Amino acid sequence: MWFHIISLVTPADALSLSAVCKEARPFARRRSLSEIHLHSRNFDKICDFLLADTSDRLHWVRDLTLAGDIFGSETSLYQYDLKDGDNIKFEWVPVFLEILQLAHNLRRLSLSGTEVLLKMEPAIGDAFVALPELTSLELNHAGSHTIRMLSRLQSTVRHLIVHHDTASDTGRTFYEYLTHGVTFPGVETIEFGDLDSEPYPLTTKLYLDRQWPDVRHLTLSQTSLTPMSTCARLFSGIRSLYLKYAIGYDPRTPPLWPSLDFVRVYHLKLREESSEYEHPPRILKAIRKPSPVVLSIRARVPLNNMNFWIALLECAPRLRCLDFIVIYDDTGKDRLCKWIEDISDVFASSRLLCIRIRIHDRFCKLSDIHFLLPSLEHFARGPGPAAFVGRRVSTCEDGRSIEAISHESGKHILAAIRSADFGDGKNLDGLVSVRRGKEVEAMSDGYYAHEHDMSGVIHTRPVV
Repeated sequence: MWFHIISLVTPADALSLSAVCKEARPFARRRSLSEIHLHSRNFDKICDFLLADTSDRLHWVRDLTLAGDIFGSETSLYQYDLKDGDNIKFEWVPVFLEILQLAHNLRRLSLSGTEVLLKMEPAIGDAFVALPELTSLELNHAGSHTIRMLSRLQSTVRHLIVHHDTASDTGRTFYEYLTHGVTFPGVETIEFGDLDSEPYPLTTKLYLDRQWPDVRHLTLSQTSLTPMSTCARLFSGIRSLYLKYAIGYDPRTPPLWPSLDFVRVYHLKLREESSEYEHPPRILKAIRKPSPVVLSIRARVPLNNMNFWIALLECAPRLRCLDFIVIYDDTGKDRLCKWIEDISDVFASSRLLCIRIRIHDRFCKLSDIHFLLPSLEHFARGPGPAAFVGRRVSTCEDGRSIEAISHESGKHILAAIRSADFGDGKNLDGLVSVRRGKEVEAMSDGYYAHEHDMSGVIHTRPVV
């Protein structure tokens, strides 16, 4: 029984439990040792403890992480040069190597400064390639030495994450993986970060002769430039594809993976910090294909152009929750209020259940907003970073009244509206906690959040 209970708690909680419960101590102690995070402040103490009794301590380590600060300054990982390595600390490497060589039951390993380690101590690569139970491997600051080591990867590894060193003069490419004979035997899930593209004619034959068909889940993150057509040739059998800041993706490309599972997009976030989404047509094009249910967007669009908002609703017929940051010239208060009035007319005929608007504005009063939208139940505005204060909007004989609700209630309401299982009949009033000893006397028709980080909700459906 204790084994199943302990498996549900964190290693830190298990350590606390082992100190107060004698019956649970053996199981809790093992759980507390299962995940080890090594960094500059605890490295010597933890390693000495583990090596003092490997059969009863290191034996139970299943998850091991080496943080980047162990090398000294974090920027040292990007400034490192084999000819001048004075800015890197290496005195701890022999101890870490011993840990790897004796951690026979390790399941997951995460390394920072991978390329630096492999250059200075090749035995590090030999050690974790030889780990018999390793199933998950995460390698950060990877380079050419890392790729050569991966060609010797054991077939036990099922999940692989490789983030490449962006400071290198030579970018890492799939061509380099192929020429070094990397086969990824047994790997089902792969994430690559910071991959460069290579000239297509250079790799045509390799792409045809060598593929990684066993990979089922592929993630391209950071500034990966590899074209999707290249990925389709190499990873012909994937069932899921996740693009995370992968700018090599071209949405105009025709479908490339017949085996790729089709999953409807629920929540689409467009968070481009450049000027790409300042042009309405690009926004609409990015929204049309996914047709999300929840859309979060940051955009600089003309407030007087209602055609954009009408077209947005047409591009996303499944849209039920809209969350957008509007960037505009904050010198025109009248223009803002006119936009709020116009936008309410556009959304009034839509099927939207929830609208959350964030506006960069320091003078718009709450009274300028809430009376304009008869169906309004949630909205927000605010001038700077701070916690938001929730408000409850109720209808009475004298009109609409506003009453403060707790910050926690506001968060629960927002989470409920944006959740995948939100639907008709959701009782939002039931999520409001009593504030300052006052009881809720009636059902409300709305809530809004005065949120100082310019986040909030406009909700346009009746509260049951």
